Amino acid sequence: MFRYKDNIPEPSTIILTATELGITSPQDAREWQYKNGSEWITIPESHSLTIELSPDSEIWREKRTLTLRYLACGVYYDIITITKLYDGEDAYSIQIYSSNGSDFINGDIATMLRAKVFKGAEDITETLADNAFNWFRVSDNPEGDAVWSQQHEGAGKSVVISDEDVYRRATFECEVHINDNNNTE
Repeated sequence: MFRYKDNIPEPSTIILTATELGITSPQDAREWQYKNGSEWITIPESHSLTIELSPDSEIWREKRTLTLRYLACGVYYDIITITKLYDGEDAYSIQIYSSNGSDFINGDIATMLRAKVFKGAEDITETLADNAFNWFRVSDNPEGDAVWSQQHEGAGKSVVISDEDVYRRATFECEVHINDNNNTE
């Protein structure tokens, strides 16, 4: 996250480093991409395991949230979202925590993903109704992802992930709908 204090971003840059587990891709088979709507756009000359991101890069396209992914050999990837937060604003953010780490090898997958929602620095997760939390899976199986994601709409603040939920590689995301009707109080 870039935090703006007196309109000055901290940190001035963020360096992201991809870790390849079980593969070693050649440099020309690597690329970093950013999401623009529903489309992934390749960042030119981004064939390294690392990328340096500045808050004034043109790939932000004047937005406050930027979703990036690392793609190796056109198949393996990981996704990260970075936000700009300005002091004095009550921006919403979501963090996902795994009870058993984030990397699993040899089909031994057992973890609980838990979403926490913040308004500014305040944790407001418990004030939101369970049906406000929609979980999504992104993998090499788009049809299966659609079914999995539909089954996890309004699934609550946490989901359990097991071997059945992941074939080779999958990324899980959570979208939270916040309005006055979601509050549990």
